[in-house]
Amino acid sequence: MLGQSVAFQTVVSFNNEAMPQGGATSGYSGPTTLVQGADGRLYATTQGGGCVPGPNGCANGSGSGTIFAMTTGGQLATLHAFDPANPTLQDGQYPQGGIIPGGNGLYYGTAQQGGGAKALGIVFTIGASGAYNVLYRFPKVIRLRRAPNR
Repeated sequence: MLGQSVAFQTVVSFNNEAMPQGGATSGYSGPTTLVQGADGRLYATTQGGGCVPGPNGCANGSGSGTIFAMTTGGQLATLHAFDPANPTLQDGQYPQGGIIPGGNGLYYGTAQQGGGAKALGIVFTIGASGAYNVLYRFPKVIRLRRAPNR
């Protein structure tokens, strides 16, 4: 292979731009490793972006990550946006480690923050249609210390 020229082609740029079909932006910072689904599309996450525009633009910055699917020809679809404007962050923020396919047609992943007021991250599933579900919320551990005796 040495000495041979190899051509690369950019299929998709993750620059947090608005998606042509509307909804959340494309995301940035990543993506994680691509996983090919049974439908032939490629699935992965971005750790940033995914802003869901409101009446005043993107609230609270530019989003907290996305889960996306794309064709091998580069047609990109944001399946889920982790939205920091959600006051309780029930669906999590900042997906980590990508996603893995389950034998049941769902994809599984984790997000490092959010999941509610008393949670520090989540485990989620998502289907090829974008149906999203939080399976587990990692609880905050609060350690109480007794005041020293005097």
